[in-house]
Amino acid sequence: MNKTERLFKQGEELFVKGRGEEARRCFLSVIEMEPRNKEALNNLGVIIYQEGNAQMATDYFLKALSLDPYYRDAVLNLAQILRATNQLTAMDPLLKKHIRYDPRDREIRAILDEMHLLTKRDSYDARPKDQETGEAFFILSAGNCGTLTLAEVLRTATNARVVYHPDDRLEENILPCYWGEAERRKIFRDARQILMHETWQDGLIYGETTPTVTLFADLLARDFPKSKFVVLTRDPSQYVRSYLFRNFYQGHPADSIRLGPSPDGRDYQEWKKAPQVEKICWLWNEFNSFIDRALETLDQGRFMVLRFEDLFGDIKTFNRLFDFLNLKGLSLSLISETLKTKRNANNYGRFPDICDWSPEFRRNVEQATMKYALKYGYFEAEPAGTGIKSKQPTVRHKKDPAVTVGLPLYSGGRMLTDSIESILSQDFENFELIIFDLGADPFVREIGAHYQKLDARVKFIHTGDRVNHIGAYNFSRLIELSSATYFMWGSYDDCLEKSFISSCLKVIDRDTGIALVYPRTKVLNREGEFLGIAEDFVKADMDDPFDRFLHVIWELQMCNAFHGLFRRHRMIKTNSLRKHCYAHDNLFLAEIALLGKIIQIDDVLFIRHLTRKLKSNLDEHYADVIRSMDPPYMEEGLTLPFCRFTYSHCELVNHSPLPPERKEFLTSEILRCFKHRWAIQLDYEINYLINLLKKGIYYRTWDGRTYGHNLMQQMPNLHYFHVTDVLKVMGEALFIFPEHQGLQEIFETCTSNIRSPNNGMVKPIQSYHGVSQ
Repeated sequence: MNKTERLFKQGEELFVKGRGEEARRCFLSVIEMEPRNKEALNNLGVIIYQEGNAQMATDYFLKALSLDPYYRDAVLNLAQILRATNQLTAMDPLLKKHIRYDPRDREIRAILDEMHLLTKRDSYDARPKDQETGEAFFILSAGNCGTLTLAEVLRTATNARVVYHPDDRLEENILPCYWGEAERRKIFRDARQILMHETWQDGLIYGETTPTVTLFADLLARDFPKSKFVVLTRDPSQYVRSYLFRNFYQGHPADSIRLGPSPDGRDYQEWKKAPQVEKICWLWNEFNSFIDRALETLDQGRFMVLRFEDLFGDIKTFNRLFDFLNLKGLSLSLISETLKTKRNANNYGRFPDICDWSPEFRRNVEQATMKYALKYGYFEAEPAGTGIKSKQPTVRHKKDPAVTVGLPLYSGGRMLTDSIESILSQDFENFELIIFDLGADPFVREIGAHYQKLDARVKFIHTGDRVNHIGAYNFSRLIELSSATYFMWGSYDDCLEKSFISSCLKVIDRDTGIALVYPRTKVLNREGEFLGIAEDFVKADMDDPFDRFLHVIWELQMCNAFHGLFRRHRMIKTNSLRKHCYAHDNLFLAEIALLGKIIQIDDVLFIRHLTRKLKSNLDEHYADVIRSMDPPYMEEGLTLPFCRFTYSHCELVNHSPLPPERKEFLTSEILRCFKHRWAIQLDYEINYLINLLKKGIYYRTWDGRTYGHNLMQQMPNLHYFHVTDVLKVMGEALFIFPEHQGLQEIFETCTSNIRSPNNGMVKPIQSYHGVSQ
């Protein structure tokens, strides 16, 4: 313990003993030695405030917060002073910033709500007049499980108006409210005040089962003194399974408005890397924490706990529910009919049930949800299954498969299981399905292992390697793992019609010169709505590889052909999937065109979901695609994805067995084609490179990572390699755009820079003294 630490500890001990003046001197001494010691500044503020000097105490707290705006003790102490002096509203920016950083901080959130009340006191009465007399009830739930069913049941009451999701305003504002950017009370008032007022005018009880109201529960408990609350709980393992099936946080349409840490939050970076199942468990805990907060303000007579499982158990449960909510007109027969038509939450076919989970995965889910699971009486016994029996493995005669379907895993949920089911349901059965898991998501591993048990044709491989077997490498590795005559890639979010393989086989077997057969494609959006039949025909069925290649580079749009049926021995001759390159699928199809014919059949047999997020920012788009398909390429720093894409096509041609004159012509045609088709992208990235180099930046990734400008002086060797990498990039760009004056000038500058003997980049050979020669 150094001198500063000893003084700080001594000051704390003196303060506890009531010797404030001596404690003050200790903390002042600490500040003299460490002016940026926020704890000492905060403690001085506390002592000085107790002495009666609020202004000086405020200054100390503000100094502490200038060093760390998220320093919680200083925030709370400052709020106490400003509340006493009627200046709490001055903390608005600081409180909002803190909630964005840590939305779970109940005490700070309560101060923010208090501040909002003070801010709006003069503009409107925070509690509408009819709230004193109107009756209401709200269903508090961690998710959608059972809330719509419960709404239908409660609507059978004759003295209530029950709503479920009456409009989108609460959902649209849930993230700003959660992050502290919007006033929760005002958002709820604007969304529901008229509806509630009309309900009470009609002499009815207002009831709502929308799960989003859970985020407002603590305010509703205070603002509506005659309201009651029903906490609807569910076995957390079933909750997790349900949301894995719906693919929460990995492509669900509502993911953009689902709770999650703010980009400014302390947990955001870890959150981005977290597996899907961890995020779903986090969501369970987060909603239950808001329920906990609301229940703290209620007496026992204002809330009851209802288990989701009880909705479909003893029908008499509804006697207790109706009595608690003062509802009239209970009709058990009507409720029974309602439950028959609404209970469909567990009918997920062969999606892995809890009993199919591995012990490790199940244990992780239980541990992650343990706090609230124990509170509501779950995990006392083994969680019950859904009652759906897993299909037994189909007995098949062992024989060499004619077709290998390689499925590189990326995500889970309903789309993945739908994709696998569509493959296993093919009317041609002599195939193997290799599910290749790169180890990014534990539940994906559960699904792969589950289907390996269900069907003898499935081979599940979990690499546990997230570096070497990822993206494009994952695709090429699947070709190596297969042994069948024909090969095709599956896709986690796309599906096949039953006759996909058989229809393609009939065509490819007719001619050994055919390298690829693919069907027409039905295109769906993220919500599964039909968008149309893809216009993706490429005329590449000629005998001459020269002609086939030309048609591919000029006509290829959507790369649906990438998921067609290939002749495997043609595929193993390719190397495009191992290149550092943007858009490997385009490059691969161009290489296949050099090796054999590409045929499209008329049948619409491929079902494609457009799940990739559309981004207007090219930097984000580049980073997204490169990161998912070829992460090492990202680390090269300054790269030109579309220039590399163009140059890679030229490499394909010049490494092919075509005659020299044809190579020359195709190379010129590639440049003409791509400079026309990708003009905007090529122009953007070249200007981007030139602007960075003019500023002396020789390393910057597309996701924004860079080094400081003094890299040349601090690490000359590293700087040398960055400059040489950039020269390679510019060399390829100049091959495409030899006429580009700006590119030529910056290339000459970089070349001169690296050759200069005085810039410290290339160290001269030195002799070493003191070593025997």
